[in-house]
Amino acid sequence: MNKNKVILIMCVCMLLILTGCNKKNSKNYKLKDHVKLGQYKGIEVKVQKIDVTDNDVKGTIKSELLSKFVTEKEVTDRTIVKLNDLVDIDFEGRLDDIPFDNGKGENFPLEIGSQQFIEGFEEQLIGAEVGQTVNLNVKFPEEYFSAELAGKDVVFIVKVNSIISEMSYPELNDEFIKENTEFETAEAYIKSIKEKLETSKEEYIKNAKTNEVFNAIVENAEIISFPQSAIDKYLTEMDKYYSKYAEEANLELSEFINQQLGISEEEYRIQSRAMAEETVGQQLIIEAIVEAEKIKVTKKELNDEINKYLENYSIESREMLFSQISEEQIKDNILWKKALDFVIDNAKEI
Repeated sequence: MNKNKVILIMCVCMLLILTGCNKKNSKNYKLKDHVKLGQYKGIEVKVQKIDVTDNDVKGTIKSELLSKFVTEKEVTDRTIVKLNDLVDIDFEGRLDDIPFDNGKGENFPLEIGSQQFIEGFEEQLIGAEVGQTVNLNVKFPEEYFSAELAGKDVVFIVKVNSIISEMSYPELNDEFIKENTEFETAEAYIKSIKEKLETSKEEYIKNAKTNEVFNAIVENAEIISFPQSAIDKYLTEMDKYYSKYAEEANLELSEFINQQLGISEEEYRIQSRAMAEETVGQQLIIEAIVEAEKIKVTKKELNDEINKYLENYSIESREMLFSQISEEQIKDNILWKKALDFVIDNAKEI
């Protein structure tokens, strides 16, 4: 997928999520005419376990707190790399002795101990000498975004070009923490950072599991046809979205698409149609699961969700909220969440 298409899809996704497509949300089609469910219960999904390491905690503390108080000193009296040095390096990553995509860099500034690279990379550079080329044996994490590299052992060939400077950080003790955070002790602060990282990684695992299960359900289902009314609605809202920004820029829609998205109007129409079909297809599948499992929304669930909208988007009243999105659309959003929770709860972890 090229960059322009990614930009377009990201914009469309935000549009559909934030506006709910259209304040009017009436459906004029029968699900059985458009979708046939395959297996959606008992989907097998790999169990992911992501531990928060001490290096994760140290890296976060350094970037979020200690970096605000760092001092930098030029290095002229040594050529051996130490922790907290800012070094200039060339590197190339290899999998089975073959260079992999996006694994090469030249004159790259890297602070040793910043956790900017995968675990083991920076640690192995400590003790290296300027001008030296070293081979670093590291392993990509199981949850790495590239399936080609996730969980794989690789070698990085790294040349240390120079030591740019030495970074000095304050000591992480109770006095420093009390003066610069809301915590009384370093221990309490470190614990809070670890808990935050654990929560973040748990959310990552949950989202990854949801994506894996839902992708399998989409693969198992059969889209018989797309309701033209639903497709038209998405395409209309897409045009409205971009037309608004085109008008603000004193451009015709076609000019805006060409200049801002970097694609032709014909490419825009093709991509828009593909995105509309993908989104409507997912919508049909979710609606079919809701219907098959007789999933309902209670008054309390609806009221709680409305209150979340009011709070999260700082909207003063329900009247103002319903001028932007209908109660029926909010109810549909709840049904989507409940349907996804249902298939996740019924998935089989392996």
